[in-house]
Amino acid sequence: REGVVVLSCAYNPFPEAQGKGAASALVKSLVEEARTGLRCLRGEPCSFIAAKPFDTGVGLSLGDFYARCGFSEAEGEMYMEISGKYRPRGKTEYHPFPKDRGRALIFYDPMCEWGYGFAVRVRELIHDIEPELPFEMINSWERPEEFMRRGNQVLIVNAKVIQSFWTDREAFRREVERAIRGQ
Repeated sequence: REGVVVLSCAYNPFPEAQGKGAASALVKSLVEEARTGLRCLRGEPCSFIAAKPFDTGVGLSLGDFYARCGFSEAEGEMYMEISGKYRPRGKTEYHPFPKDRGRALIFYDPMCEWGYGFAVRVRELIHDIEPELPFEMINSWERPEEFMRRGNQVLIVNAKVIQSFWTDREAFRREVERAIRGQ
């Protein structure tokens, strides 16, 4: 989507710094800049800002935070219209590859301070469920073609997309176990 700024994350992981307004001030500054024109958009104002919220399990969820900042929710992301109307990303689908069977693929975003840490934690949880399952951790910036070929999914186990977030351990475990069994 042209003219769109994607906000990867506006979150402070240190509990003693949360609630002090730093992330809110950063988002407010981004919105102001987006209205006047950004260098990354050749000085043009952006159409809208998009963000994919997630819950770290610590403090305020990003969805709640973005909503407090004035973002609206649609189609699995949050957005704030700046100079244009919101346009959804469009659906991406994962079509299983035979080589994805019998292993786990964990994609992470190195631009997110949580990305690699979450990927490592997911790998550990999957190892606890099935110690013999081979896995591959893939930096989505270094190998974007692999990420895009798999429909921009974050976690694939035995050629099945895992939707549960690891902070809900029981739901995550059940979904991974079903995928391993081929269900």
